[in-house]
Amino acid sequence: RKTFWLWPPEKHTQLNIYPTRHQLHRQSSLCELLQSADVLRAELGPGDLLYVPPYWFHSVRADTAFSASVSVWSTSTEAIHKDRLLQLPLPWEQTWPIDRVFLAASQMIQHLLANTFGSAFAARKALRNHLLSRYDHLHKLPATEQGGLLEPDDTFGFGELCSDERWAGERKDLQRHVLRGVLALTAAVHNVSTNSGVRAIVLADYLEAVATFVAGRTQAYSFLRDCCLHGEWADDF
Repeated sequence: RKTFWLWPPEKHTQLNIYPTRHQLHRQSSLCELLQSADVLRAELGPGDLLYVPPYWFHSVRADTAFSASVSVWSTSTEAIHKDRLLQLPLPWEQTWPIDRVFLAASQMIQHLLANTFGSAFAARKALRNHLLSRYDHLHKLPATEQGGLLEPDDTFGFGELCSDERWAGERKDLQRHVLRGVLALTAAVHNVSTNSGVRAIVLADYLEAVATFVAGRTQAYSFLRDCCLHGEWADDF
């Protein structure tokens, strides 16, 4: 016999899932999950079958000394659409200098979030919740358990680059170029699923991948925090 606990995708920011580049990704850092009021519980016995939908979180416990089960995994429509999202081109050129790429990437992330969640305010809230959920608990761990994801210093000066008035003209020049690419990315995110929780998880994973690509593994968090969340946001979202 086994007991399963399940959480829907909409609860993902409450579960403190490790970041995508951490060795414990897809696992929660919380110890009191099973006492959550929002958890669904299923007790399985001989001959029972349980279907876990895509992007639902689960925990399982064997309730007898000997317990055997068979798990069957299949490729979901959501996973196929997520792969299509990852294959879309990013809205900047390979020949651009790195500071221009940082600016373009931050604008792309901001616009993609705003298009997905409906407003700049909702976009900021979603990004803030994402960073708190996936990274805040890492600060409480020894450096050896942080997965190399938290750099103590902002090496590239993201805060200055993405908010200083000296870069205002450059940021404005990039708007039209970035917006053309964001339209296809927004459509791809919405095509992932009709479930808003699934879309939010896929988008969060995608943003971490983009941040890692442009800023590197150790600076991805600083980039998302200082350039995308706290940097200057356009007025015309």
